[in-house]
Amino acid sequence: MYVIFLLLIVLILLLVQLNLVDNDIFHPSVIVYACYALALIFAVIEMDNWDIYISDKTFFIILTGLVIYMVISMMFRKTLFIIGKRNQETCTHSADETDIVDIQPLIMVFIDVFSLLIALRYFLDIRRSTGSLSGITSISTMIYQYRVGSVNGTLESGLSSFSAHGFQILFALTFICIYLIAINAVEKTQKTIFWYLMRLIPIVCFLFCSLISGSRNPLLQVVLGSAVTVYIFMRAKNKFERKFKLKSAFKFIVIGIIVLVIFVQLKDLLGRTTQYNFLEYIAEYIAAPIKNFDVFISKDLRNDSALWGRETFVNIWKFIGSLTGKTELINLPMNKEFNFLNGMSLGNVYTSFREYYYDFGLAGIIILTTIHSFIFTGLYARLRKTSLNVFKTAINKKLLIYAFITQALFYFCVDDRLFQAYLSQGNFEAIIFMLLFAVWLPRFKL
Repeated sequence: MYVIFLLLIVLILLLVQLNLVDNDIFHPSVIVYACYALALIFAVIEMDNWDIYISDKTFFIILTGLVIYMVISMMFRKTLFIIGKRNQETCTHSADETDIVDIQPLIMVFIDVFSLLIALRYFLDIRRSTGSLSGITSISTMIYQYRVGSVNGTLESGLSSFSAHGFQILFALTFICIYLIAINAVEKTQKTIFWYLMRLIPIVCFLFCSLISGSRNPLLQVVLGSAVTVYIFMRAKNKFERKFKLKSAFKFIVIGIIVLVIFVQLKDLLGRTTQYNFLEYIAEYIAAPIKNFDVFISKDLRNDSALWGRETFVNIWKFIGSLTGKTELINLPMNKEFNFLNGMSLGNVYTSFREYYYDFGLAGIIILTTIHSFIFTGLYARLRKTSLNVFKTAINKKLLIYAFITQALFYFCVDDRLFQAYLSQGNFEAIIFMLLFAVWLPRFKL
């Protein structure tokens, strides 16, 4: 009964960590433990249906990674807070409502029109690539055909350069607009509904493009990034001195449940069929990875290719392939093998530890988990020591990056995002656009 035993240990670690960080529910290590606890709860619920039992070796590897995450987080916490404190002392100054960073209305109109044009072109490209120019009888069929074709490489034509780069621009604009909406919402400024609608258009266009390409991950990335941004602004408003209110935590939980419901309901639109009920469907995504990792460990699969970090750094290898023209690198598979037990699908995600262990063994678990914890602890520590006035007078680039990659914390129990997904050409492009927009859009005047 290692699953139950692991759940109890994770719950204990979660409570200890909450106490160490003064009940900061969005501290990186707290998020990791909370998501693992949720995954293990679903694993216990579905234990008999999916035969979710794990070996002592799997138990040891997962526990090792989780303990390392907390140890590294606490080792660097005080040092990083001291560094961050200096930043606050040199940056704090007074700011009123009129000083809140914003984008000029005429510039915002141009951004909205451009966003709509990108969304329209993106839709037309997908319709063309699926051979549906004569008319679309079913949106879900078109989305399904594009998703499957893009994964298998069977599409006759892909996205145009305008759509491909435009999507990354929308990606960047989405997090810029989230920042502007969040800071004004937290400060309760007197903005009109039209003001909010103008800044929602790029976000809606980005989510539209994501959904019609068959992906729900960007939706979760936007929601999680928004939640973290709002949370940091709320805590900064109180100078991170008061403990987070239970009422506010309950609001985030309700929002999380609503997002999960939307996530499940979108499966029909995206052409994903299933016979699972709501709980089983969610469990397949967040609990099954633990069993999948156990199956992976039992098979003792290891990277025996000549590619260093073949799974962990797959997008880097694919990028190198695009530069060198080596098709074997360009066509490196991203998806992992599917597993089935008792006639039920376990999906093909294996927790973050799959890639680390496959490429580098137990040393990979230790080193890459250490890096993961250090990066998020470092960024979060600096954000905790940034005053609200600093957030208000300019778009904070550290917060933008943290919001952009924060999905890696919530996904840590499901799949690796930091090394595998974010170290890609597309995400680098989006981050560069985002940082450039953060500097120049508020300064540009017509």
